Amino acid sequence: QSTYDMASQASSKPGLGILSTSTIVDKVLPALQKEFNIIGIASRDPKKAQKFIDDRGLTKTAKAMTHDEMIAARKDDVIVAVYNPMPTRVRNDFVKRCFEAGQHVYLEKPMGGTYDELCALQDVAKKNKLQWLDGTMWYHSNRSQEIAKKLEAGVIGQV
Repeated sequence: QSTYDMASQASSKPGLGILSTSTIVDKVLPALQKEFNIIGIASRDPKKAQKFIDDRGLTKTAKAMTHDEMIAARKDDVIVAVYNPMPTRVRNDFVKRCFEAGQHVYLEKPMGGTYDELCALQDVAKKNKLQWLDGTMWYHSNRSQEIAKKLEAGVIGQV
């Protein structure tokens, strides 16, 4: 039995897969680790996924995976949810595939791309009785930083 299999069975936390090694993952990883057992990190380049795991001390629970392996891991009740911080142009296909495999999805970008794409993904989620969450980090935008400055300066007034 691999370390990955033993760690996923030993934890009472649900298994989570992360579909990318993008830099934004580091901003949410501590919070994700509080609620989930990080089971896999996927990348187009398995060496990059392994380096991500090694650099963050995830070697006891996570293994490097392809995107297809991560989605297929739901069959064994290993990865029940997926964090998807992929770019907008590629993520919707992966969201749909995760839903079809029975995985809940946490997105870093706004859901869908167009209204029709959003509705289609919502239909697949409902059909499979799954949840998804939009975790857009709006507070990192220039607009949010400008609002904070105006609040501190008293320009906006009390909120």
